[in-house]
Amino acid sequence: MSTAMKPTAEGTFQKTPLANVLLYSRERKMTGSLVITIQPETAAEMAALDVAGLSTLVLEQGAIVAVQTPAQGGSLSAVLRDRGDLTDDEVAAVQHALQSPGGTDEVSTLLRLGLADMKTIERGIHALSRRRVLALFGHTRGSYAYYGGVDLLGGADRLRAPEDVLAVVWQSFRSHPPDDAAVAGIVEKLGARALRLRDGSEFDRFEFGDELGLAPTQLRSAPSALEQLAGLAPDPSLVRRMVYLLALTKQVEVAPTASAPPAQPGLTVPPVPPAAPAMTVPPRPPPIPPSAVRAPTTGEQLKATPPPAPTPATGSTGVSSPEIPIVPPPRAATPARVSSPEIPIVPAPRVGSSPTAPPQRPSSPAVEKPDVTQHPKYKEAKAHLARLEHRNYFEMFDLAVDAPVEEVRSAFPRIAATWHPDRAPITELQPVFEEVFALYNTAYTTLTQKDARAHYLDSLNAGGGTPASLKQVAAVLDTVQDVHRAEILVKRRDFAEAERVLRRVLAASADDVAAILLLAQCLIELDPTRYAEEVIGFMAKVMQATEGNDRSRFLLGVALKAKGDLPRARACFKQALEMNPNNIEATRELRIIEMRLQQRKDEKAAQNSPFGGLFNKLMKK
Repeated sequence: MSTAMKPTAEGTFQKTPLANVLLYSRERKMTGSLVITIQPETAAEMAALDVAGLSTLVLEQGAIVAVQTPAQGGSLSAVLRDRGDLTDDEVAAVQHALQSPGGTDEVSTLLRLGLADMKTIERGIHALSRRRVLALFGHTRGSYAYYGGVDLLGGADRLRAPEDVLAVVWQSFRSHPPDDAAVAGIVEKLGARALRLRDGSEFDRFEFGDELGLAPTQLRSAPSALEQLAGLAPDPSLVRRMVYLLALTKQVEVAPTASAPPAQPGLTVPPVPPAAPAMTVPPRPPPIPPSAVRAPTTGEQLKATPPPAPTPATGSTGVSSPEIPIVPPPRAATPARVSSPEIPIVPAPRVGSSPTAPPQRPSSPAVEKPDVTQHPKYKEAKAHLARLEHRNYFEMFDLAVDAPVEEVRSAFPRIAATWHPDRAPITELQPVFEEVFALYNTAYTTLTQKDARAHYLDSLNAGGGTPASLKQVAAVLDTVQDVHRAEILVKRRDFAEAERVLRRVLAASADDVAAILLLAQCLIELDPTRYAEEVIGFMAKVMQATEGNDRSRFLLGVALKAKGDLPRARACFKQALEMNPNNIEATRELRIIEMRLQQRKDEKAAQNSPFGGLFNKLMKK
C-alpha cells in the first residue's frame, strides 16, 4: 500500500462496534473499502481465531460487494452440507475429487459430479460470504480503517449480489448481543407504549426468521407493545434486540393513542457504547497511481503514516458512534477507483427490489381458486367472529372483569397460537383470521395499557364495552365529525365537497336530521332547479320524523319556488316566519314571492278589463 494513502477515518471496535460502523455506512450510502484488523493478545488467541489479521470489505452505496478475510469460512461443500443440500458422503466425494489429479475448483466439481445445480451453488456462495463477514463481529480488540472511494481488492472476491448490512447486523446480534445498557435504555424509554413501523420501513430487509416466532408478523400487522411482542417469541431477549435494532435504524415509531397526542416520529437512540470523540479527518490524499491500489500484503499491513490522534468534537453522527465522521468520498482520480470501468459496478439493491430481475416466464393457465366460504375453518372463524362482536374484552380471554394485566398477557399467546393469520390452514383464509385476530389484538392493547383500560372500564360500566357497541359509538362520533366538517365547507362555500361528505354520512345514517338539512342547503346552492324534487323529498322526511323548524320550512319553500309553485312556496315562508320571526332569508323570499304574485294578479286583471286591450295598444304606439 502506498505510504501516501491515508484512511479517511479509523477507530476501534471497543469504542464503535462493527455493527454500528456498517449501519452508519449504509445510512450514508458510503462507497469505499473498510479494512478490519483483528489483533489477539496471545499466540493461543491467534490460533483460535480464523479472522486474526487483516480483512477487507468493499462497500458500494453502503452495501457489501466484496469480502476478503484470512480464513475463507470453510469450503463451499461444507456450507452446502450445513444447509442440508449435501450429505457427509457427498462432501467427502467432492474433497476426494479436488485432491485427485486434474481436480479444479469446487463449483466445477459439484456441477461435474451432479451433486448440485447452479442455483443451489449460488445460495451456498452467498451463505459462505455471509459467514466470512459474520466472523468479524464480536472482537472488541479489533480496529478499522475506512478508505473512501477506492476498491483495495482491485475488483477481486466480489459477491454475486450485494449484501445488505441490515440482515448481516441482525444475524450478528443473535450471536453477539449488543450492549445491554443500550438495549435496556430503549426498553425503558418505550415502556408500555405500542410500536408501529414507520412509512417506508425496510422491515423485510432484516430477514427476521423463525427465531422470533410470530413477533415480526404481529408488528407488521398492527401497533404492538414490547411485552406483547415478547410473548409471541420463544426467546423474549431476541425480541428486545429486534426492537433495539429497528429503533437504531429508525424503522419504528411510537404509535399515537386516543388519550395522548401523537408521539414523536421516532425513538431517540443513545449511542452504543457511549459516544467517543469525533475524529479529525486527514486532508484528501493525493492521486494514487494505478499500480498502488491492491490488497496489502502481510508485510505491508497498514504501514501507512498513522493519522493524527483523534481530537474531541461536538455533535452526533447518527446511528453510529461519532468516531466515523461524515466525509464525502473523494472524486475519482485514477482507474483504481470503484467507479473505474475496469471494475464491474454492482449497484446496491433498491428497497423492495431483487438484485437481478427474474426472467419472464410464459403465463400459465389460470387455476380456479377454491370457494373459501365452504371451508370448515372459514365457517368456524365467521361464527367465532360473530360471537366476539357481542363479548366484552375480558370475556374474549375468558377472564373476570377484575383480572390483572398479568393474566391478560398470559392469555394472549394462547389466542395468537390459534387465530394469528399465519396459523390459517390455507392462504385464502388469512383475511378472516385477520378479522378475528384484530379484535383480540385491540382487546389486549386496551386491557394492558393503564389509561386505555380505565376509559374502557367506564364504557363497560355504562353498558357498552363490546365491539358491536363500540362500533356504534365510533360511527356516531364519525358522523358528528363529518357533519361538523361539512358545516365548515359550507361556510367556505365549497358546496360540492360538502355534498360528497354529507351523502357519505347519510349512507351510514339515513335519518340524521342535521345532515339532511345541511345537504338540502348545499343542493339548493348548487342548482335549485335540478335538485328541487330531491330537496322536497328530504324536507318531507324531516317533517315526518320531527315537527320541523323554520329552516326546513324555508328550504322546502325555496325548492317549491324553483319548481314555479309560488303559492305553496309563500305558505312555507310564512310558516318559517311564524316559527322564527327573525328569519331574514324567509322575510326576503316572502316579499319577492308576494311581489311576483301581485304582478301576476295585475297582469291578469288588465287582460280581463274591457279597456285593457285598447290601452295596451295605445301604450305600444
